[in-house]
Amino acid sequence: MEPTMQRDDIDPTTSARFDPSQLDRHIEWLRRLAKGLVRDASLAEDIVQETALAAIKAPPALCDGSPRPWLARVLRNRAAHAARAASGFEAAKSVARQDAVAEGPRESDDAQQRLLNVETGRTLAELVLKLREPTRSTVLMRFWDDLPPRKIAKRQGIPLSTVKSRLARGLDQIRSELDSRNGGDRNAWLLAVLPMAQKSSGAALITLGGIGVQAKTITIAGAATLLGGTLYLVGPSKEVKPVPQDAPTTLAMTEPAEGRRSNAPEPNLLQDDNDRMALATNAPSGTAPLAIEASAPTRFSVDGTVLGADGSPAAGVPIEASGRDAAAAPLVATSDTNGYFSLETQAATGRLVTARAASDWVTVRPGTFKKDASEKSLVIAARAIKLAGVVVDEWGAVEGGVDLVLDLPSDFVNRFDASHAKSMRRDWRASTDASGHFVMENVPSVAGATLEATKPNGDLVRIEAPTESRDDLRLEFRATPIPDRYRLSGRVLYPDGIGAAGAYVAMGFETIRADEDGRFTLDLRATGAATAVSACAAGFQPSELVKDGEGEDGREGWPTPLEIRLRAPSISIEGKVVDINGEPQADTRIWIHEPTDFGVLGAFPLMAEGIAGGFVDPAGAGRSRGRLAAAQEPVDENSATGAKSPSSMLPFVTTDERGRFEVAGLLDRSYVLNVAGANLSFGLQTDPIQAGDHDVVIERPEGTAFPEIRGQVVTRHGQPLPNVNITPWVAALSKDQNVRGGRSSITRFFYAKGVKTDAEGRFTLKSVPKRHIEFWIAGDGVTPLSKSIWEVRDPTNFLIEMAARIEVSVEILDPTSGIDRVTAQGFKGEAMELSRIYADGSSNQDSIAIENGRTGVFALTTDAATITLMRGDVAVEVIDLDGDTEVVQRVIY
Repeated sequence: MEPTMQRDDIDPTTSARFDPSQLDRHIEWLRRLAKGLVRDASLAEDIVQETALAAIKAPPALCDGSPRPWLARVLRNRAAHAARAASGFEAAKSVARQDAVAEGPRESDDAQQRLLNVETGRTLAELVLKLREPTRSTVLMRFWDDLPPRKIAKRQGIPLSTVKSRLARGLDQIRSELDSRNGGDRNAWLLAVLPMAQKSSGAALITLGGIGVQAKTITIAGAATLLGGTLYLVGPSKEVKPVPQDAPTTLAMTEPAEGRRSNAPEPNLLQDDNDRMALATNAPSGTAPLAIEASAPTRFSVDGTVLGADGSPAAGVPIEASGRDAAAAPLVATSDTNGYFSLETQAATGRLVTARAASDWVTVRPGTFKKDASEKSLVIAARAIKLAGVVVDEWGAVEGGVDLVLDLPSDFVNRFDASHAKSMRRDWRASTDASGHFVMENVPSVAGATLEATKPNGDLVRIEAPTESRDDLRLEFRATPIPDRYRLSGRVLYPDGIGAAGAYVAMGFETIRADEDGRFTLDLRATGAATAVSACAAGFQPSELVKDGEGEDGREGWPTPLEIRLRAPSISIEGKVVDINGEPQADTRIWIHEPTDFGVLGAFPLMAEGIAGGFVDPAGAGRSRGRLAAAQEPVDENSATGAKSPSSMLPFVTTDERGRFEVAGLLDRSYVLNVAGANLSFGLQTDPIQAGDHDVVIERPEGTAFPEIRGQVVTRHGQPLPNVNITPWVAALSKDQNVRGGRSSITRFFYAKGVKTDAEGRFTLKSVPKRHIEFWIAGDGVTPLSKSIWEVRDPTNFLIEMAARIEVSVEILDPTSGIDRVTAQGFKGEAMELSRIYADGSSNQDSIAIENGRTGVFALTTDAATITLMRGDVAVEVIDLDGDTEVVQRVIY
């Protein structure tokens, strides 16, 4: 007998019941399970359909929020029954014939069902024919002639988006009429049409907008349809279509992810080097405005979906729009049982967040929207909780100035079968006060999240984040003693012999800060094979002490006491930037072409000029140091981020209204300076300038920039692409290096305000330098790419071809298979990059890791032909891609 899998603590009369309209989320899973139980493919489809029908007729109580235990039990019972029936089939056939002859003719259940099918089909056909033109013709072409939307658009000479809107509008009208005729009970007509779908030919049925229409017979099955032999249950469609990146006026850091990633900049809405997101605060959701487009004079509708942190639809979540032109009291829409919402706003573009008045919900991933976008937005929300407590050292002493971050689980993106291209990433931060206490308001309750505390020196402690509010949390730092043979202690001194408080000390892969008396202790296990110690502090050039001698003891060869004295003050270069007429050039950025390496703080390089100039550490450097130190396996740390604020990694200055500047923290040598005008209107590199020169005049050259660049963005087939953003950028720092525990690749760049292509895919960029500039191009349904200014052969006709984007998700049902990652190949077998695409950036990898049996949605270009399921370095299965750019291709293995 099959186990019931019913928990004693679940009362089926009071617990939440399964919503049948969400059944399509589980069909592929049921189909794989069925194929594992029975060998006959058609029989497997039958038992999947029977299981689905059972769930619609009598929705089960949810077990731990999921219907899958119940669905699996029912499907196994159906499979067992089918097996028993098959074993006795031959013996029963003759008996059945004799019984049929003896009983004579009678009206069977099948005959009654056929009559019901005819009546239902007639009703549905009537509703289709009642549609007004041109909606009716479009619906007939789609479901009578079985034409795909693109062919309909070509035949009718209208945009593809118009075809889709007509289909959606027509099917919505039919669905609403069916609801009305059944007293608002959708399950009533779902049950009526389900048997029709079960008996229909799978290849002839199509699902769209929550209603499947059978080609040739206008049989509209709003409950269940067969598509390519697979049962799909539908209410309003749950499919989240691939959605475009909303490229903005900024570019962004990529999120840490598995595998290698490109260092090209990524589009972003609110992110920079020192502020991972404006939303990464404890401010109430919706308080950080997004402003990148002009005001829209009238309101328009924004549609979207809200998913919970587990990937399922979230009902009852109030959502509002946030943007430059959002109303002072924004309209709020509440998600329905399927997670859908529709609200009105007058903001042309912005974010979608949980409403400020909704204290019980918090935005995990904000959605984004644009007035002219056709795709739905995605918002991820969770129950809001409050976390508070204290941070102490191993002796119980409180630790002030400690940064805390609530991190989502590493498999968070893998939980969703929806595209994230219209949702933004975020995290939640706080710091301890002088008493060591912290408070984090409005953080999400997410199973598997972690709460991480990091000291400025990189010491790190991590705990599993609670899923309920807590005010008694205690995070405790425990120092790991350094064995004597690996301890190297010393002191950094100012020229007058006073200890250099907070001075930086670097040796190999390790950089630390001296205490208030200038004292430091290095762990030689972390420094690598380095034989020199360097020290630097604000206002002073670095000093170095080199080890003299070798020995088994790593401390041998160092003087006793080990003292590093800072002797020379740092120097500066001062001057002004003007045009050829002597007019000052304000808001011009100036940075050092080849700064002096000092050390590595975690994954981040530190420059001597940045430290001597008194600049702050790069954001996340201390945390990176702690994570690398705790890593068990070699890791790659990569980030590509727009730089809005200077740091000790990338020191830069901006000219004032008189065009004047001072580059401080310099060593006694000459420097080449990089210069970029406001909005990258011009750019140049100076001749070498000796540090200490205080009367430098940098003249903006003429003829080194294109007055304008005109061009067009098209598909590989030459079709124009509207609403594509082209953003100029220039690399300010690019550094690849070995670090403790692995390697890092860091890119920082400056960017200009971008432009957007018009309806014909055309664009015009004003005043673009002829050297060093790159272009980041991203838009609706295409794969982002970067182009170089060197590719502009004709500034009056800069043609950019882009590949369409397809999106895929993979689920592995057997946890013992060992399949741990996915790779992709082109039509000639060449390796292809896989991408995670978000509204605020993207990341590129050679492979996508499988965590908890899932990859989540990843993107490929239409140049990809196959994906390969890998077990380590062994290929387990090669799967063909269908190349569909309209929906996420789900692979269940």
